Amino acid sequence: MFRPLASRLVLSAARMTAVLLCLTWNMIATAEALPAARIPDALGISIHGLNDPVDEARQLREAGFRIVRLDLVWERIERNPGRYDFGHMDALVDALRHESLRPMFVLIYSNVLYAPRVEVDLGKGRIETRTSAPRGVPARAAYARFAAAAVDRYAHLQPIWEIWNEPDRAGFWPPVVDAESYAMLALEACRAMRERDRTAVIVAPGAADAPTPKVRSPKFIETLVDRDRQGCLDGISVHPYVFVDQLERTPAVWDDMRALIAERRKLVGAPGSKVPEPVSSEWGLSTYREGLTNDTQAAYLVKVALLNLSRAVRLSVWYDWRDDGDDPHNPEHRYGLLTRSGQRKPALEAMKTMTRTLDGATFACSLTAAVPRPDATQLVFATSTKRTLVAWSRDHQKEWKADATALVHIDARLPVLGAIDMYGGPVPVRRVGERLIVGPAFQPVYLQLPSATSSDACRGLV
Repeated sequence: MFRPLASRLVLSAARMTAVLLCLTWNMIATAEALPAARIPDALGISIHGLNDPVDEARQLREAGFRIVRLDLVWERIERNPGRYDFGHMDALVDALRHESLRPMFVLIYSNVLYAPRVEVDLGKGRIETRTSAPRGVPARAAYARFAAAAVDRYAHLQPIWEIWNEPDRAGFWPPVVDAESYAMLALEACRAMRERDRTAVIVAPGAADAPTPKVRSPKFIETLVDRDRQGCLDGISVHPYVFVDQLERTPAVWDDMRALIAERRKLVGAPGSKVPEPVSSEWGLSTYREGLTNDTQAAYLVKVALLNLSRAVRLSVWYDWRDDGDDPHNPEHRYGLLTRSGQRKPALEAMKTMTRTLDGATFACSLTAAVPRPDATQLVFATSTKRTLVAWSRDHQKEWKADATALVHIDARLPVLGAIDMYGGPVPVRRVGERLIVGPAFQPVYLQLPSATSSDACRGLV
């Protein structure tokens, strides 16, 4: 249809404005949206509420956490259509704000106002009735309105938003997993949230399945990355629960995640859109069975956090703050840094030691390949005034047993000034031939090095 020149000029101006807004959205959303890959900025903790918000928020801050992942439960917040009540979150959110802890709100789960109750097969003969995932158009629209209302309520806190939790599990996406329906929901919600706050930091899907040696490109994550052609999401979140005897493949998880994202962007013809960062929104170790001691959990926390940072992962959230129960044989009851009654576990002290020893540091380099027999992981972290080598034995059989005879061998040419263990206690360093032997070291050991004399923190190291 012919339009007068004036109309065409107005239309062109409108299109130009839309393009500029889109470019502005991408620039704002990309600029340091997620934390820097630095200690303690990138370290978070998952909570299911706090018994004493004021005191426990202080403990979280003192431990070195800077981000707190917590649930916004849709069904609890919207009990009547179109009416949103966040009042039950006020005391908790205020306590986090007082300690300068950044919230990471997970927008979960479905709502019986918009979806029916269904039976879900949870495996091993367990059948439960749960609210169906919001699959239809009206239900997705209702979820998007809920997400937008949450942004209206909390945008001033500059939170990180996560859309759902483990939708690649039928128990959390009832009655069966459906990557396409989840992707439609996530992106509709993401767009609604961006309309409220262009600078919102949004990640998804909190997938249970991260890349593994057998499945390097999980289909669920592929589908979400493919559908997000416009680059609405800032991050692709996964839950890489790598077990103790497979810790050394942790960096490969992030290499595979970045390769997956880049490849899918190329395949769907969106290489120029914003590239989301891979993040770890949940990981941990439960001490529910023989061999998984409190010391093993403490060492695991430090190792995975530092391995993540060695791959520039900008968000690592430990699961979780407090044990969910008292059954020592139930894995879900033994992930906490506190017992159910509030007693502190050794992993909390290990977290404090790590964040105090490496405060403000970023990953500089790995020395693991520099020794003739790489029987230890060796990572250098540095600030402008301090260098620290963190090392631990790769003898996983001894690590599994928390064997005090496990040792770390370090090149004797390294200028080690002193060493502490993962709880801050002094560690002996012995010179044997061309090696320094540090032990016991089934746990991480921090070795102080002289400060760097140049901008290259690894210059002069083998």
